[in-house]
Amino acid sequence: EHPDWSEEKIREEINKKYQLLWGAQGYGDQLANNDPKAEETRYLAEMAYRLYGYIIDIAYIQKRDGVFYSVLARYNPASGRIEDVIANKLTSEWPLASEGKPGNQTHALRYVRGERNMTIDINQDFYIEQALKIPHLLSVFRDKKLDLIGYPEDIFTEDYSLVGKFHAIADRTFNSLVQPVLFLLGARFHYGHPDVWRTSAIRQIGGVSRSYPVNEDIFGGYELTLRGRKIGYVMWIEAGKAREVSWATTDGIFRKFGMGATQQSYNRYLYYLNSSKNFNILQQLAHLYGGIGYYLRKPWVIAGLFAYLGFMLIGGVSGFAAFPAELLFAVFGIVLFAQSITFTGYAQYIIDNPTIKGTLEFWFKIFPLMSPFFMAHVFTNAVGVDLAQKGIATYVATGRGFMLSHLGIDKIYDNFGRSHVIPGVIGTAMGIYGMLLWQNITL
Repeated sequence: EHPDWSEEKIREEINKKYQLLWGAQGYGDQLANNDPKAEETRYLAEMAYRLYGYIIDIAYIQKRDGVFYSVLARYNPASGRIEDVIANKLTSEWPLASEGKPGNQTHALRYVRGERNMTIDINQDFYIEQALKIPHLLSVFRDKKLDLIGYPEDIFTEDYSLVGKFHAIADRTFNSLVQPVLFLLGARFHYGHPDVWRTSAIRQIGGVSRSYPVNEDIFGGYELTLRGRKIGYVMWIEAGKAREVSWATTDGIFRKFGMGATQQSYNRYLYYLNSSKNFNILQQLAHLYGGIGYYLRKPWVIAGLFAYLGFMLIGGVSGFAAFPAELLFAVFGIVLFAQSITFTGYAQYIIDNPTIKGTLEFWFKIFPLMSPFFMAHVFTNAVGVDLAQKGIATYVATGRGFMLSHLGIDKIYDNFGRSHVIPGVIGTAMGIYGMLLWQNITL
């Protein structure tokens, strides 16, 4: 409460100081087509004002009388409608030569008012105790060389389904264990939301992302590093985040990662970075092993797995190999090719949970099912890498629906037959036949 100001005056002052800018690129088309989503957008803006007193700005593009306009609209509590504030005339052709998400970000940037810009996705939120830390988070920008600050995320969809739990463990491990290490090594960049930026720095580098690569976010971090600016990371605040909860949607995001990493590897930015005085050899190695190299090696992992299975198959015929050598070889192959990465997930799991309980739960309840899930996604990453090497990488929209319906066998085979099912069947057959050969005492 304020001794002199009314509730309406307090809300007005808050909205002057803080801006909620919604980059709703498709809102103009929804209006023109009388799409129900336009009314849903208005309802959300109304609800934000009614419940919290926030007035939401909306940035969108719309074609009017044959010409595209860049529009800033705002919810008007008096009329209960979303009304235009500014409409900038552009061209008669579609004005954004870009993939959807980075184009949406770059377009919305022109309407950002503040000097601190928190990029946050629609699938993210803050717990109240974490939101109270945001003023302290903004205070780190007192360091004039710091232009970007990152922090971990809590994946709140981990209890939705088994796939949701597996993906939550993987994502939580990356943003809470891997990213701090990359930060300490000087190779932490920008991996999307919910990082906070210095807005003047964004304007100088042309936006938080780049228009054409599939992994568009990381290039903003590249730009800052090339300019000798600082990227920070703190562990004392977390955002909440929803991730994919089904195989079909995780296939999209993991395929995108593979394509994006490959595009990074042949992009000119990587050459600039690796030849920059601001990025030494240790940082280059950290970026290789903790970033793009993780995905570039996936096709080689598959080749290595089949080569190993072939070796075991031939070894079963040999008179020079005998039991229990096949067991030792099997354990060696599992650890070497498939599950060594699992130990980082285990480390994160016992950080988040009591050590004994977390250990038992991870290895006896989670690992037996999570292991084949991520082994199958090795093929997903590899497909993405192969597509990008052929120059046909495309942006993957990673919508996060509830996924309560089942895919038919025909769709499963159409989507995953060549990339996953056939190689999996061949590999499994080679493994089973090899075991039978090893147990045949007549050979």
